[in-house]
Amino acid sequence: MISSHDIELVGREIASVSSTFPRCLVVYPLGKKNKQRLGIGERDGVVSSFSVGKGNERSVAFSTPPRSHPVSCMTLYDDQVFFVHGSKLVAYSRKGREFFAFDTNVTETPHTIFVSTPFIIICGSFMVTGFCEATELGFYMAPDHINAMVAFIAPSAQKRSSVTFSDYRCVIGCSDRVVRMLCDNKLLSELSCEAAISALCVSETQNAVYYGTEAGSLGCLDFCKSNVILTRVFSYIPSDAQPSVTALTVRDINSDSKEEVVVGRLDGSVQVFLVDKGEESDELTPVCIWSGCVDGRVLTIETGFVTHSQMLDVIVHSFSGKITAFTVKEVERVPKGETVPMELIEDSVDEQIEAMEREIERLRKELMDTTQELARCTGSTVVNAPVLAVSSTFTSKCTISQQAESPALLLTIESDTPLDNIVLHSDVELHFLQSVGVTMVEQAVGPENNPCGVTRAILRPLREHMYGCSVRFWLEDGRLGAVKLTLLAAPAPRTAQVKTVMLRPLPLFSRVGCSDVADDNDHDSVEVTDPSAAQSVLEVEGDFTARDMHSWLQRMLPGTPELYRANQATLHYENVFFHSIIKVEYGDRRAAFFTGSLVALSAIKCFLTSCGLERSLEVKVVVSLHDNALQCELQHIATRIAACNKVVSDVQLIEAIREMQGDCEGCDMSFLLEERNRLLAEPEVVGKDRSRALQNKEYLQRFLLRLYNGASDIMPRPPKATSAVGEALGAACNCGDATALLAELRRIFRC
Repeated sequence: MISSHDIELVGREIASVSSTFPRCLVVYPLGKKNKQRLGIGERDGVVSSFSVGKGNERSVAFSTPPRSHPVSCMTLYDDQVFFVHGSKLVAYSRKGREFFAFDTNVTETPHTIFVSTPFIIICGSFMVTGFCEATELGFYMAPDHINAMVAFIAPSAQKRSSVTFSDYRCVIGCSDRVVRMLCDNKLLSELSCEAAISALCVSETQNAVYYGTEAGSLGCLDFCKSNVILTRVFSYIPSDAQPSVTALTVRDINSDSKEEVVVGRLDGSVQVFLVDKGEESDELTPVCIWSGCVDGRVLTIETGFVTHSQMLDVIVHSFSGKITAFTVKEVERVPKGETVPMELIEDSVDEQIEAMEREIERLRKELMDTTQELARCTGSTVVNAPVLAVSSTFTSKCTISQQAESPALLLTIESDTPLDNIVLHSDVELHFLQSVGVTMVEQAVGPENNPCGVTRAILRPLREHMYGCSVRFWLEDGRLGAVKLTLLAAPAPRTAQVKTVMLRPLPLFSRVGCSDVADDNDHDSVEVTDPSAAQSVLEVEGDFTARDMHSWLQRMLPGTPELYRANQATLHYENVFFHSIIKVEYGDRRAAFFTGSLVALSAIKCFLTSCGLERSLEVKVVVSLHDNALQCELQHIATRIAACNKVVSDVQLIEAIREMQGDCEGCDMSFLLEERNRLLAEPEVVGKDRSRALQNKEYLQRFLLRLYNGASDIMPRPPKATSAVGEALGAACNCGDATALLAELRRIFRC
């Protein structure tokens, strides 16, 4: 047995494929040999099954013919592989013989499939469809986008010799932060979570479902206590910001008879969590016992004895198309008082050097052969050969996501081909904060040429991040625009792709369930009353339909459902930074927005008015303000700015104390307050807090000016903003006392 602290995983690339879909990798069960085969579904519709040798050579068992659509998902039932391409489902035996196929007639691209013959469950973006062989049993339409699905037999039916379709349970994770359990295509129960669900996996030995979220958190739900209700076991929210969870699996990694949770994330990080009871309580808590990384977003994680018959592998499929095997190795302990012979150390090092040299030579030969073949195909070996125009064939993905407790957005760029550089162009002014895996050259054209500003930048990925990089930035509320990205591939022939990502006027709002709104004032990080407590109302009337309003909400607020549903005429949104709430009630010819944020009200009014003009529709907007709306919001902001100033002043004090310690070594610092001594003992934490405080303060200053403009737009008291008002607000933001700052802001806002 390997103790939890001795776990060691060594990674190496074992294959490269063209698939960029999640859940297109499977590990076959053990056969006659002691190693397991891999199955992969690729972009050209080919499904191949192969084993991996000692030198990473692939021994192909079978490969299917190319098809008209890419493989979107696949799974195993015993040693039979089932996969979906387009709307068709096909099954192959272990020896590569097609024995079953039919057209599911689903209108969506399926992303998850579950098979337990004769029953099949297929999940798309909104629909879960059940089949008995090729006969449809019905479907379930989810109220929001389905990001992940798992299915299993109910505990009460696991010991039966025969089961029916109603004995199966299907669990789906949706973008509205809700996990739903289905039975016989009907909703049994649902459970709200802390963020949008992005990954699911099931542990049948524990009768539990693990979930990961877009906020980077993990959770566990128990289905053994009841056949109809999911019970929360734990919910683990990391203390620091973590990328979204994109893949999950469970396996006993360290041979301690307990399953560990293997987590893959958006930034390519791979983690192994040990779930055990804490030292101070009986509650289960995940503890990270190992972490590694791959070169792009993790799509799928599987486990098995793939590269070695005695050592377990964690198989990771990333967006770049690479398949990496992290092999578990047991750490050999040397008895106390003994030393390892030098001859053994030298022999081990020599073996590793020889293996690495062989691998380098193999890769060099493969690169040379590929280069020669490419030169022959393009005609570049011919004298005066014409220049050929080639189309871009690589796959790329660009997304913008929110960050918990931060005004910043995260722009993530992924590709299955190494990128040389990315040219960014935005018709909205972007304020860059930091980048991961990329160097950036920024050029901003001021508002004199464009009222909203223009931002241009060149991003050059670092060598180890050529398959994916990310940039954090913030922008002012109320700005509707787009970010255009030109991605230039590094390998020859040099091709490029252009991607466009929309920027919404209210980018920090995320849709939540109605059950989450009831506790919107209970946030430990906010010490003042939520401005949503002083709610104002914006009513819209005009010649528009409910579908028109739904399409406008999609363009304005992130997380709005893609499909309009008549029975879902009320939506709730929460600001991930301020925690203010927007409640929307809409139908034909009328809509109402309830919120305590005057900036949001101003942005909604401006956006809906412009939408009406675009469609030549008459739109009337009426705002009913709460008497204390402006004062509540100013109090909320003043407290946040004062907290930022306090962090900065603490850092300055600590720097002065360090200078004293440098001048006088061994000085007694017992006279300092306990809080100051704690900060002095944690310089890294203080540095992060200072950086975060400065970034938040810059955003809050611009937000104050935006609030002033919004208040002058919908309230009669504050006059239009001038340069003098901007200077006064900037000077007021340097105040470290929340009460004094609030008094100065009230004077400037004349309230």
